Amino acid sequence: MELETLLSKLKTKYSFDQADYKKLSGTPDLEIRLKLNDSHITALIERAGRLDAIVESCANLVTIFDASTPKEDLLKTSVRCVGSNELHIFTHQSMIELLVEALFN
Repeated sequence: MELETLLSKLKTKYSFDQADYKKLSGTPDLEIRLKLNDSHITALIERAGRLDAIVESCANLVTIFDASTPKEDLLKTSVRCVGSNELHIFTHQSMIELLVEALFN
């Protein structure tokens, strides 16, 4: 699925105020930027202690269906809060949908 289509789908499904991305130079990774509302922030706080386990679970699932990206690369995913309502996810494109669903579903 095209990245723009995927982000639009996730923005609609989870009611993000904004969802966009930036390609990171020299890597296959992306910076996904999501503007969160109060319910997103609450969900993220509830899962904060399990972020490492969530990333590892998503990486395990992705490698089952896409062996082209080493699991070690997928585990380099990072999640960062910026300001009062923005979430930046640094990850490989194959992780985006699973990770967002694991964080906000």
